[in-house]
Amino acid sequence: MKFEIKNCWDGKIIYADEAASFSALVQAAVKSGANLSGANLSGADLYGANLSGANLSGADLYGANLSGADLSGADLSGANLSGANLYGANLSGANLSGADLYGANLYGYYSFGPCGSRSSYTWARWEEAGYMVHCGCQTLTLKDFAATVKATHKNNHHAEVYLAQIKVMELIAKESKAAFDAKKPEAA
Repeated sequence: MKFEIKNCWDGKIIYADEAASFSALVQAAVKSGANLSGANLSGADLYGANLSGANLSGADLYGANLSGADLSGADLSGANLSGANLYGANLSGANLSGADLYGANLYGYYSFGPCGSRSSYTWARWEEAGYMVHCGCQTLTLKDFAATVKATHKNNHHAEVYLAQIKVMELIAKESKAAFDAKKPEAA
């Protein structure tokens, strides 16, 4: 079946091709390196889609199902993600500056930075294994992250910053657990 991705501002076709589904078309566009900035993906079912490194700046993803999607390294600056389901999405290294996340399902998501010895961002969210912290190339439980920070940084300034952020993450994890459990999406 032929599908099209249109610009949300002028309606011009950004990318079109034969695909098994709209999700398959979007993934093919990303894989080909297509510039999807300003794309109208409102309400799209992109469950589990590989959108790693995609240029989705200014895209309209209002109400899109992005649960389980790989958005690592994606440019989502200025994107409309209001009402989007981002449960379990990989946002590692994604640019969310200026993105509208009002009403998005980000239960328990928290990021901070740049800071630490790498001067980069650290983020955490609820996952099937629990509240997980993504820092550098490591993904650890909150408890293991705290132990790693203490072992690595002892009592230096980086340890102070990380330990303060861990207290915030503990509060967010506690507050968001019930909402996380209640909003687990069903596979498409």
